[in-house]
Amino acid sequence: MTEITRNWWGWWRPSESPSVPVPLGARSVGQANFNSGWKHNTGIIHWVNIYWGLQGQVQFLADGVLLSVLADHFVVLPPETHITGVPVPQAGNYRWLTLDGPMAWELICTLNLDKPPLRWAGKCPVELFDQLENEIQGFMYGSEYHASTIAYEILVQAAQATPQHDDKSLNNIVKQARDLLEQQYTDPQCNVNKLAGQLKTHRSQLSRLFRKAAGMSPSEYLQRLRLRKALSLLHHSDMSISEIAFACGYSDPAYFSRRITQEMGRCPNEFRKSL
Repeated sequence: MTEITRNWWGWWRPSESPSVPVPLGARSVGQANFNSGWKHNTGIIHWVNIYWGLQGQVQFLADGVLLSVLADHFVVLPPETHITGVPVPQAGNYRWLTLDGPMAWELICTLNLDKPPLRWAGKCPVELFDQLENEIQGFMYGSEYHASTIAYEILVQAAQATPQHDDKSLNNIVKQARDLLEQQYTDPQCNVNKLAGQLKTHRSQLSRLFRKAAGMSPSEYLQRLRLRKALSLLHHSDMSISEIAFACGYSDPAYFSRRITQEMGRCPNEFRKSL
Protein backbone atom coordinates (compact mmCIF):
# COMPACT_ATOMS: atom_id res chain seq x y z
CA MET A 1 0.00 0.00 0.00
CA THR A 2 1.22 3.50 -0.81
CA GLU A 3 0.29 6.82 0.79
CA ILE A 4 1.41 10.11 -0.72
CA THR A 5 0.89 13.72 0.38
CA ARG A 6 2.60 16.84 -0.88
CA ASN A 7 5.36 16.64 1.75
CA TRP A 8 5.42 13.02 2.84
CA TRP A 9 5.07 9.58 1.27
CA GLY A 10 5.49 5.95 2.25
CA TRP A 11 5.03 2.31 1.31
CA TRP A 12 3.45 -0.35 3.52
CA ARG A 13 3.84 -4.10 3.66
CA PRO A 14 0.66 -5.73 2.29
CA SER A 15 0.00 -7.62 5.55
CA GLU A 16 -0.68 -5.96 8.91
CA SER A 17 1.95 -8.18 10.62
CA PRO A 18 4.84 -10.24 9.21
CA SER A 19 3.51 -13.11 7.11
CA VAL A 20 6.79 -15.03 7.37
CA PRO A 21 8.75 -16.05 10.50
CA VAL A 22 11.23 -13.17 10.78
CA PRO A 23 12.43 -11.71 14.09
CA LEU A 24 12.51 -8.22 12.59
CA GLY A 25 9.67 -7.11 10.34
CA ALA A 26 9.99 -4.15 7.96
CA ARG A 27 6.48 -2.73 8.23
CA SER A 28 6.77 0.50 6.20
CA VAL A 29 9.31 2.91 4.74
CA GLY A 30 9.26 6.36 3.18
CA GLN A 31 10.59 9.88 3.07
CA ALA A 32 9.55 13.44 3.77
CA ASN A 33 10.41 16.75 2.10
CA PHE A 34 9.22 19.68 4.18
CA ASN A 35 9.23 23.46 4.21
CA SER A 36 9.68 25.73 7.22
CA GLY A 37 6.59 25.57 9.42
CA TRP A 38 5.62 22.00 8.45
CA LYS A 39 4.49 19.77 11.32
CA HIS A 40 4.80 16.01 11.83
CA ASN A 41 1.54 14.14 12.35
CA THR A 42 0.38 13.87 15.96
CA GLY A 43 -0.63 10.57 17.54
CA ILE A 44 0.52 7.36 19.25
CA ILE A 45 2.71 4.96 17.27
CA HIS A 46 2.30 1.23 17.91
CA TRP A 47 5.59 0.04 16.38
CA VAL A 48 9.25 1.05 16.27
CA ASN A 49 9.70 4.37 14.43
CA ILE A 50 13.05 5.36 12.89
CA TYR A 51 14.13 8.66 11.31
CA TRP A 52 17.41 9.47 9.54
CA GLY A 53 18.02 13.13 8.72
CA LEU A 54 19.20 14.18 5.26
CA GLN A 55 18.96 17.99 5.28
CA GLY A 56 17.53 20.76 7.43
CA GLN A 57 15.90 20.05 10.76
CA VAL A 58 12.70 18.21 11.64
CA GLN A 59 11.43 18.39 15.20
CA PHE A 60 8.61 16.91 17.25
CA LEU A 61 7.75 15.96 20.80
CA ALA A 62 8.16 12.33 21.80
CA ASP A 63 6.28 11.74 25.07
CA GLY A 64 6.69 15.45 25.81
CA VAL A 65 10.43 15.59 25.05
CA LEU A 66 11.53 17.79 22.14
CA LEU A 67 13.70 15.97 19.57
CA SER A 68 15.42 17.88 16.77
CA VAL A 69 16.64 15.67 13.93
CA LEU A 70 19.44 17.30 11.95
CA ALA A 71 21.24 16.01 8.88
CA ASP A 72 23.20 12.80 9.58
CA HIS A 73 21.28 12.21 12.82
CA PHE A 74 19.29 9.09 13.68
CA VAL A 75 16.25 8.71 15.94
CA VAL A 76 14.57 5.53 17.14
CA LEU A 77 11.30 5.57 19.12
CA PRO A 78 9.76 2.57 20.89
CA PRO A 79 6.19 1.34 20.39
CA GLU A 80 3.45 3.33 22.17
CA THR A 81 5.37 6.61 21.95
CA HIS A 82 3.13 9.68 21.70
CA ILE A 83 4.35 12.05 19.00
CA THR A 84 3.23 15.68 18.89
CA GLY A 85 4.03 17.62 15.75
CA VAL A 86 5.54 21.09 16.12
CA PRO A 87 6.50 23.58 13.38
CA VAL A 88 9.95 22.88 11.92
CA PRO A 89 12.33 25.86 11.89
CA GLN A 90 13.79 25.22 8.44
CA ALA A 91 13.17 23.25 5.24
CA GLY A 92 14.73 19.85 4.77
CA ASN A 93 14.09 16.14 4.31
CA TYR A 94 14.56 12.79 6.01
CA ARG A 95 14.02 9.07 5.44
CA TRP A 96 11.95 6.95 7.80
CA LEU A 97 10.92 3.35 8.43
CA THR A 98 8.82 1.42 10.93
CA LEU A 99 9.60 -2.02 12.34
CA ASP A 100 7.66 -4.77 14.06
CA GLY A 101 8.13 -8.48 14.69
CA PRO A 102 8.78 -10.45 17.88
CA MET A 103 12.34 -9.17 18.41
CA ALA A 104 12.23 -5.67 16.89
CA TRP A 105 12.79 -3.68 20.08
CA GLU A 106 15.10 -6.32 21.55
CA LEU A 107 17.39 -5.94 18.51
CA ILE A 108 17.31 -2.16 18.90
CA CYS A 109 18.44 -2.49 22.52
CA THR A 110 21.07 -5.13 21.69
CA LEU A 111 22.62 -2.69 19.20
CA ASN A 112 22.50 0.06 21.88
CA LEU A 113 20.37 2.27 19.65
CA ASP A 114 17.77 2.94 22.34
CA LYS A 115 19.96 5.17 24.56
CA PRO A 116 20.07 7.93 23.60
CA PRO A 117 17.13 7.88 21.18
CA LEU A 118 18.75 10.70 19.13
CA ARG A 119 22.34 10.33 17.92
CA TRP A 120 24.80 11.26 15.20
CA ALA A 121 24.94 8.38 12.71
CA GLY A 122 26.70 9.76 9.65
CA LYS A 123 25.35 9.93 6.12
CA CYS A 124 21.96 8.31 5.64
CA PRO A 125 22.31 5.08 3.59
CA VAL A 126 19.87 6.25 0.94
CA GLU A 127 20.59 3.25 -1.28
CA LEU A 128 19.48 0.86 1.50
CA PHE A 129 16.27 2.82 2.01
CA ASP A 130 15.66 2.67 -1.77
CA GLN A 131 16.19 -1.09 -1.74
CA LEU A 132 13.81 -1.42 1.20
CA GLU A 133 11.14 0.56 -0.66
CA ASN A 134 11.44 -1.81 -3.63
CA GLU A 135 11.16 -4.91 -1.44
CA ILE A 136 8.15 -3.63 0.50
CA GLN A 137 6.39 -2.73 -2.74
CA GLY A 138 7.16 -6.16 -4.18
CA PHE A 139 4.81 -9.11 -3.88
CA MET A 140 7.31 -11.80 -4.86
CA TYR A 141 8.21 -14.75 -2.66
CA GLY A 142 11.06 -13.79 -0.37
CA SER A 143 10.37 -10.04 -0.36
CA GLU A 144 9.68 -9.94 3.38
CA TYR A 145 12.86 -11.87 4.14
CA HIS A 146 14.89 -9.49 1.98
CA ALA A 147 13.19 -6.47 3.55
CA SER A 148 14.02 -7.76 7.04
CA THR A 149 17.68 -8.18 6.07
CA ILE A 150 17.90 -4.66 4.63
CA ALA A 151 16.24 -3.15 7.70
CA TYR A 152 18.80 -4.91 9.89
CA GLU A 153 21.63 -3.53 7.73
CA ILE A 154 20.28 0.00 8.29
CA LEU A 155 20.27 -0.54 12.06
CA VAL A 156 23.80 -1.94 12.05
CA GLN A 157 25.10 1.00 10.01
CA ALA A 158 23.61 3.43 12.53
CA ALA A 159 25.03 1.44 15.46
CA GLN A 160 28.54 1.35 13.99
CA ALA A 161 28.75 5.07 13.24
CA THR A 162 31.60 6.88 14.98
CA PRO A 163 31.99 10.66 14.71
CA GLN A 164 35.09 11.63 12.77
CA HIS A 165 37.14 14.56 14.06
CA ASP A 166 40.36 16.29 13.09
CA ASP A 167 42.01 15.47 16.42
CA LYS A 168 41.31 13.86 19.77
CA SER A 169 40.99 17.18 21.60
CA LEU A 170 38.01 18.28 19.47
CA ASN A 171 35.59 15.80 20.98
CA ASN A 172 36.86 16.57 24.50
CA ILE A 173 36.35 20.32 24.11
CA VAL A 174 32.85 19.85 22.73
CA LYS A 175 31.98 17.41 25.50
CA GLN A 176 33.18 19.87 28.15
CA ALA A 177 31.18 22.65 26.50
CA ARG A 178 28.06 20.52 26.36
CA ASP A 179 28.46 19.45 30.00
CA LEU A 180 28.85 23.08 31.09
CA LEU A 181 25.74 24.09 29.16
CA GLU A 182 23.78 21.25 30.80
CA GLN A 183 24.94 22.49 34.22
CA GLN A 184 24.48 26.21 33.63
CA TYR A 185 21.48 26.60 31.29
CA THR A 186 19.39 27.88 34.23
CA ASP A 187 21.68 30.94 34.50
CA PRO A 188 20.45 33.81 32.26
CA GLN A 189 24.09 34.96 31.99
CA CYS A 190 25.16 31.68 30.40
CA ASN A 191 26.37 32.44 26.86
CA VAL A 192 29.13 31.58 24.40
CA ASN A 193 31.54 34.24 25.70
CA LYS A 194 31.28 32.93 29.25
CA LEU A 195 31.60 29.34 28.01
CA ALA A 196 34.71 30.13 25.96
CA GLY A 197 36.28 31.83 28.97
CA GLN A 198 35.66 28.80 31.17
CA LEU A 199 37.24 26.53 28.55
CA LYS A 200 40.12 28.97 27.93
CA THR A 201 39.52 29.10 24.20
CA HIS A 202 38.40 31.76 21.73
CA ARG A 203 34.70 32.14 21.05
CA SER A 204 35.07 31.63 17.29
CA GLN A 205 37.23 28.53 17.78
CA LEU A 206 34.72 27.03 20.20
CA SER A 207 31.81 27.78 17.84
CA ARG A 208 33.63 26.18 14.90
CA LEU A 209 34.50 22.99 16.79
CA PHE A 210 31.06 22.73 18.37
CA ARG A 211 29.25 23.17 15.05
CA LYS A 212 31.43 20.56 13.38
CA ALA A 213 30.69 17.99 16.10
CA ALA A 214 27.08 18.82 16.97
CA GLY A 215 25.72 20.32 13.75
CA MET A 216 24.79 23.58 15.48
CA SER A 217 26.47 26.46 17.31
CA PRO A 218 26.76 26.54 21.14
CA SER A 219 24.14 29.32 21.20
CA GLU A 220 21.71 27.24 19.18
CA TYR A 221 22.37 24.22 21.40
CA LEU A 222 21.71 26.33 24.51
CA GLN A 223 18.43 27.63 23.06
CA ARG A 224 17.32 24.09 22.13
CA LEU A 225 18.33 22.85 25.59
CA ARG A 226 16.35 25.57 27.39
CA LEU A 227 13.36 24.96 25.14
CA ARG A 228 13.50 21.21 25.71
CA LYS A 229 13.64 21.66 29.48
CA ALA A 230 10.80 24.20 29.38
CA LEU A 231 8.55 21.93 27.32
CA SER A 232 9.19 19.09 29.74
CA LEU A 233 8.18 21.30 32.69
CA LEU A 234 5.06 22.47 30.86
CA HIS A 235 4.15 18.85 30.33
CA HIS A 236 5.11 17.32 33.68
CA SER A 237 4.82 20.09 36.31
CA ASP A 238 2.28 22.50 37.75
CA MET A 239 4.76 25.39 37.80
CA SER A 240 3.54 28.75 36.53
CA ILE A 241 4.76 30.09 33.18
CA SER A 242 6.99 32.63 34.96
CA GLU A 243 8.46 29.96 37.24
CA ILE A 244 9.29 27.77 34.26
CA ALA A 245 10.85 30.71 32.43
CA PHE A 246 13.17 31.53 35.34
CA ALA A 247 13.97 27.84 35.94
CA CYS A 248 15.13 27.48 32.34
CA GLY A 249 17.37 30.53 32.18
CA TYR A 250 14.96 33.12 30.76
CA SER A 251 15.12 36.39 32.67
CA ASP A 252 12.00 37.74 30.92
CA PRO A 253 8.82 35.59 31.07
CA ALA A 254 7.28 37.62 28.23
CA TYR A 255 10.24 36.80 25.97
CA PHE A 256 9.97 33.16 27.04
CA SER A 257 6.30 33.11 26.03
CA ARG A 258 7.15 34.61 22.63
CA ARG A 259 9.84 31.96 22.10
CA ILE A 260 7.43 29.14 22.91
CA THR A 261 4.81 30.64 20.60
CA GLN A 262 7.37 31.02 17.82
CA GLU A 263 8.66 27.46 18.14
CA MET A 264 5.45 25.59 18.94
CA GLY A 265 2.85 27.64 17.12
CA ARG A 266 0.90 28.36 20.31
CA CYS A 267 1.44 30.19 23.61
CA PRO A 268 2.67 28.23 26.69
CA ASN A 269 -0.78 27.92 28.28
CA GLU A 270 -2.36 26.70 25.05
CA PHE A 271 0.49 24.27 24.52
CA ARG A 272 0.11 22.92 28.06
CA LYS A 273 -3.63 22.37 27.55
CA SER A 274 -3.00 20.47 24.31
CA LEU A 275 -0.83 17.83 26.02
